[in-house]
Amino acid sequence: MKKILTALLLAAILTGLCACAGMPVEPTTESTAAAPSGTTGTETTATASTEPETTTAETTEAPKAALSQTYSAARLYHDEFGTLWVQVIAEVQNSGRTPVALGDGTVRLYGNGEQELTVLDHVAPYPQTLKPGERAVYYEEKAIDTQYEGDLTLRLDCSSEPVDEAARYTVSDTELRRSASGSGIRSLTGTVQNGTSRPGELVCVAAVLYDAEKKPLGVLYYYLLEKLQPGASQSFTLEPYRLPDTVRYSDVESFTVYAYPVD
Repeated sequence: MKKILTALLLAAILTGLCACAGMPVEPTTESTAAAPSGTTGTETTATASTEPETTTAETTEAPKAALSQTYSAARLYHDEFGTLWVQVIAEVQNSGRTPVALGDGTVRLYGNGEQELTVLDHVAPYPQTLKPGERAVYYEEKAIDTQYEGDLTLRLDCSSEPVDEAARYTVSDTELRRSASGSGIRSLTGTVQNGTSRPGELVCVAAVLYDAEKKPLGVLYYYLLEKLQPGASQSFTLEPYRLPDTVRYSDVESFTVYAYPVD
């Protein structure tokens, strides 16, 4: 009888253990799973900006023309026929960082006490274009109608604009020659060559004469009568027009010759 009771008790215990093994396991509320890479384990909310998106564009400042006047002089003198002339010299320098083209200038002449004597329009620069650091001379020799024969001062008004390049032709074999009397200037000769790929429709050759202090004494200039084709060379002779007699051959310490197409 005891054996039967013991067997029944063991059967009941085994049945209870089997029932516990089949019950579902409730998940816990604490998650131990790692958040995906690049995110956090907390909820995030994206907010769209209502302000317009702005972009900053890198701008390049356009080159500017910059001129400074470095020297000026004006003098009255008579030619061999007694006509009164005025010589005007106004030197400017390209003080900027880009080549510039010079426009014709206007020169106002004043006597003593700032009395305006006359105005010279369309005074040409030599050369017409300047590289950075180069100098040009606004120059004129012109007959003038005035009773005034004292000292003069001048004011130059001119314009300039940036250009891509200061076009020049090659000048060689230059020589400054004396006049027949030996004291004056007869001519300046040389050769100009067009080393560019474009023909020179109108070519100016100009020589600026300097004294020992590098001050301009005058300008000799000439316009070639024919086109200067690419690669072609042509000789030239520059002669004084109405250069004052006070400018002598011995006064010229140096000279610079420019040859360039005229726009």
